[in-house]
Amino acid sequence: MGNLVGPIVVAGAGGAALWKVLGFSLGVGSMAITTVTALAVPVAGVLGLVWLVSKARRRENRDRE
Repeated sequence: MGNLVGPIVVAGAGGAALWKVLGFSLGVGSMAITTVTALAVPVAGVLGLVWLVSKARRRENRDRE
């Protein structure tokens, strides 16, 4: 489980950075950027976790065959 923490943090930070860049390019107010970033970090973390778990499961299934 410990090896999942790093990629989740990276995914969360990447998601936050992406939302900030998109927010600035769209000219959205800073309050909206802050709100979207606050929402994007946990969402990106969860998506990263789901992706890693599904990847690990696929590897297990392949090893079993």
